[in-house]
Amino acid sequence: MNILIVSSADIAGGAEKVAWALFQEYRRRGHGSRLAVGMKRTDDPGVLVISNERYGLWIKFWHQLAHKLDPLVGKNKDAARIQ
Repeated sequence: MNILIVSSADIAGGAEKVAWALFQEYRRRGHGSRLAVGMKRTDDPGVLVISNERYGLWIKFWHQLAHKLDPLVGKNKDAARIQ
């Protein structure tokens, strides 16, 4: 079976971790598994980038900022992850 999973990134927050785990498990079980993402952070050849040229740099900036702020979530009462 060939399986395509779509996620905002390959390695990031909770939803991305679930997508990555499914992608890895499907491959482990012998399926053709691919992960299509907006932001690729690994060098895994099974991860495909979905290009978004119109907003690319702007989106990348906000994703990087959110990634840097993630350690504050749960440690500061004013920090929360907005989905």
